[in-house]
Amino acid sequence: MRAWRVVVLTFLLAAAACVVQGGAPRGSTSTTGPMPSSSLRDALYVRETGYNTAVTTYVTRIDVGSARVQGALPEGSMSADSSKLYHVEAIDGATRTRIDEIDTETGDTQRSFTIDGDWVLAQSNDGPIGTSADGRWLVLARSAVKIDNEWMSGLAIVDLRSGALRASNEYRGATTLAVLGIASAGDAVAVAQYGAGESRLRIWDAASRDLLPGADAPIDGFMSATVRSKDGARLYFLESGGGSARPSIRTVDLGSRRISQTDLPGVQSSSDFEKSMLWSLALSPDGATLYAVDPALGWIDEIDATTPTMNLKRSARIPVASEDDPPAALRALFPIAEAKRYVRGGARLSPDGRTLYAAGTTGLVVIDATSLRERTMWARDLSFDSLGLAPDGTRLYAVDDSSRNIVVLSALDGSLLATMHQELAPMDVVRVEAARDVLLAPAPPAPCNVFLTPPDPHVPAEIQHLKTSATVVAVESACTVRARISGGQGTLERFSGRDVVLRATDATTFASASKGDLNAIGGMRLEPGETFTLSFDSRAFPDGSYPVNYMDR
Repeated sequence: MRAWRVVVLTFLLAAAACVVQGGAPRGSTSTTGPMPSSSLRDALYVRETGYNTAVTTYVTRIDVGSARVQGALPEGSMSADSSKLYHVEAIDGATRTRIDEIDTETGDTQRSFTIDGDWVLAQSNDGPIGTSADGRWLVLARSAVKIDNEWMSGLAIVDLRSGALRASNEYRGATTLAVLGIASAGDAVAVAQYGAGESRLRIWDAASRDLLPGADAPIDGFMSATVRSKDGARLYFLESGGGSARPSIRTVDLGSRRISQTDLPGVQSSSDFEKSMLWSLALSPDGATLYAVDPALGWIDEIDATTPTMNLKRSARIPVASEDDPPAALRALFPIAEAKRYVRGGARLSPDGRTLYAAGTTGLVVIDATSLRERTMWARDLSFDSLGLAPDGTRLYAVDDSSRNIVVLSALDGSLLATMHQELAPMDVVRVEAARDVLLAPAPPAPCNVFLTPPDPHVPAEIQHLKTSATVVAVESACTVRARISGGQGTLERFSGRDVVLRATDATTFASASKGDLNAIGGMRLEPGETFTLSFDSRAFPDGSYPVNYMDR
């Protein structure tokens, strides 16, 4: 059934019933269609947010083999290799900002440090951005607010090695700044400048703490998701143009401080804005070739990324799946407005660089990158907004915003391996990890008579004193219990729904036992499924267990 038919049918049913139904309560993840198999050993990291509600965004880790959510990391900027996440939070009356470095696999905070000022994550349509390609630098932003009819915004560059603030500045005026990316040297930031009736590409220089006057270009049309060169010196995005304006590749070279434009063939111009929003970029594994593809318009382009001029090497037509138009009578009766889509990472190259997968209006187009010819189309009845590829290139993970589904496809033949429905709305795949240990039994905690050095107590309460509730999974020893943390705000966000081992120490207090009783947990006779309140430290012992400060039924 075509999309317009679904829209019309929904309208007719709603008009007849005159009711609005809410969805049934769901678990964090449920499955439809084929069930995940234990052979799917990947750990999938997906950025998710509330569905039609203002809910905090998380990065959720999903064990694909069991379709089980293993935990949620707080919103943050990922490092280039996705091994670390940087979460920021205002402290001391919003006069300072704490930056937490979190291990994305374990969810543990590796370290925390503070900088002066009230700074937030640099955001884009693709979620938080801001880390450099080499992982050393982080760019933060000032929340844009309007004061006395002027916009106030700002930028800050943080050295993640030393925890020092390298450069910062605030701006007041008729425009605001949106971060696009930071140079590997940490000395320049690509930004989009919005306001005063136009949008422009600019480069912010750390040395002068100002926008460079010579690096300035207008933005015409819709901007695709940004792709970064291997060395982090260049940022690429596609500008859709529109009408008579042809689409083009924009390159922001942060090394040379130049902004350039490579026009695509004029025949690729389109006045169909919906289809023009489906352009996606993909960079070859060696970084030498950039592909621009829009299956909805039926075009693919190959650009030489080794030259400063970004020369267009060749273009090719790919078949466009036919789409039915609504009958004229229905158009007259019901003005039909299709939901606009924004594709985040809608194209992926196989690890060998020979196959390109791209999301179209519907379906997934499979293209031979050598000949630029379409091989086939998979999942013709589905629409995808973000794609992820397993490290070995044999599995595709496709996100459908509208249905809140994550679809797992075989990258070998397109067969449907699993469909996972999410409670929160999945936005984009941020990492696929071939986690060999995802389905293995957790390592047993250290014995109760083994002394473990407690973490440094000279840290804020929001790190060492997390108050929440938990549900018993299993009592593992007289001094340890495996429990599912309910979660909360701040540091607790990343523990929401996560199973952890809690350990009693000689400093732990209990409501029903003496302080420091290492056998108290076993003596409480906790049962699986039972809920208790607690306070614990967010820093794990070497065996992976977490120190309990206090426990009560």
